Amino acid sequence: MKNKFIKFCSAFIAATFLISPLTVFAATYPGDSFSVTLACGNIEGSINFAANNATITGGTGNWCDRGKSYTITAKAGSAGTATISMIGIDATNVDDLSDYSGKTIASKSVTVSNKTSGGSSGGSTTPVTPSKPTVNYSKDNNLKSLTISEGTLSPAFSASTTSYTVELGATVTSLKVDAVASDSKASVKGTGTKELEPGENTIKITVTAENGNPKVYTITAIVDETPLVFLPYNGGELGVVRNLKNVSLDGFEETTVNVQGTETKAWHSASRGITVLYLQDEDSKDFYIYDETNGVTSIYKTIGKLAILEVPTELQERAGMKYTDITIGENVFKGWKYDNEKFSNYSLVYAMDENGEFDYYQHEATQNTLQLYSGAAPILQEDYDSVVKEKEEMTMYFYIACGVAAVCAVFGIVGFVNANRYKNRLLKRNEVKVD
Repeated sequence: MKNKFIKFCSAFIAATFLISPLTVFAATYPGDSFSVTLACGNIEGSINFAANNATITGGTGNWCDRGKSYTITAKAGSAGTATISMIGIDATNVDDLSDYSGKTIASKSVTVSNKTSGGSSGGSTTPVTPSKPTVNYSKDNNLKSLTISEGTLSPAFSASTTSYTVELGATVTSLKVDAVASDSKASVKGTGTKELEPGENTIKITVTAENGNPKVYTITAIVDETPLVFLPYNGGELGVVRNLKNVSLDGFEETTVNVQGTETKAWHSASRGITVLYLQDEDSKDFYIYDETNGVTSIYKTIGKLAILEVPTELQERAGMKYTDITIGENVFKGWKYDNEKFSNYSLVYAMDENGEFDYYQHEATQNTLQLYSGAAPILQEDYDSVVKEKEEMTMYFYIACGVAAVCAVFGIVGFVNANRYKNRLLKRNEVKVD
């Protein structure tokens, strides 16, 4: 009985396996979906995703931030290796500032296996899924042509050269860029009309091959910065600076003013009650005070919280001083130096404080200090001592002279009195003789 039960169970189990074969799942088969996670790491900028022996179906993006990651879903191709890559288009490693344009930021691969045949004691087989043919996507990411509407590219265009420069006139404000890929299956981005500013302008054209690999061509368009608007000042002219990238002024707010019919960027301080423009002469660029009625009235330079301005003509003459150029730190201002060479380390400037109040400030060069000027006349200690001594001596001489004068006066009075007495005695004697 026991043997019959065991035989029955064995037969039942065998029959079960024959009826329902055991299925074993491989990692990834051709046509299966799979996913990988790719991290940006320290890279920031625009990106693209490329697939080899796979078709991306979702999870992509076009921008990397530090620490960001993407989970990409894809469908596997034929048996072998399927790879998903994250590639920089206009990207930078923010740690060392290295350029990652056209470079692989991250990449992961999965193994794609064919479904294998299987057997059983009954000789039946599991159907084998036929493998898909390998698709070879084009890797051509070159340009066939690159043209611009103004100027000439330097060097001349070549598919293997990715960096170009063009110099443009001061009046050019835009540039049209046209580019054609060598492979019709490649895509091109970054063409069209680009707005330009005075100075350097960077234009990037990205060619992405059919297989997803990008290549970046760069045009540096240099617009002549020569001023187009000039303002009179102190018998000469100042040009309005056109390249104002990274130009700012602490304590001032950006605004615009009308300069010869053109809206021009300016900076205004409500507390000081002034507006300044950024202007240039033949040698340098500086801020200058400007109003639409009087034009340019003074240069505007700062030392700490003080603004050094042009000194009005009626204030330029000072006793014991010479109106000239003085240097404080790296700046040169108009101010006064003392005629006495013993005060060569001292100078005087005319400045405006944060509230718009004007006053004189004295600068000492050896310790580079600046303080409100008291108005006292400068004098050395030895000169002061000499003056004091001379004054004391003069006082002594005065008292001596006064004493001598007093003695002389006493003698004079006594002599006068005695003379009168003598005269009276003579008169009396003469009267007696007459009688």
